[in-house]
Amino acid sequence: MTPDLNLQVTEAILAAETLPPGSPEAKVAFCRVSEIEEAIARQKAATSLEGFVARLGAVTAALSAGEPKRALELATRYEREVRHVRWGSQKLRELMQEAAELL
Repeated sequence: MTPDLNLQVTEAILAAETLPPGSPEAKVAFCRVSEIEEAIARQKAATSLEGFVARLGAVTAALSAGEPKRALELATRYEREVRHVRWGSQKLRELMQEAAELL
């Protein structure tokens, strides 16, 4: 991961977490977090800790942004990438279920 993306995601998370949950501003901020996490996920292997954390971050931020369809799409894609890693696959399946329930 480039240091620039690492700094960007840290700043975006800090900013998003200061906003009222569910507010339009928070949704936009969490959408930005998800996009940055997705960019990091593209650069890191799904089976690496950094890559897996970025994938979880992209999905959970999409949920926080009020985008369950996008969260489900990301979780489904990422779950295929880590299917052989039991702990990773299970957590993504849980997030997939959460996103599906919000649709």
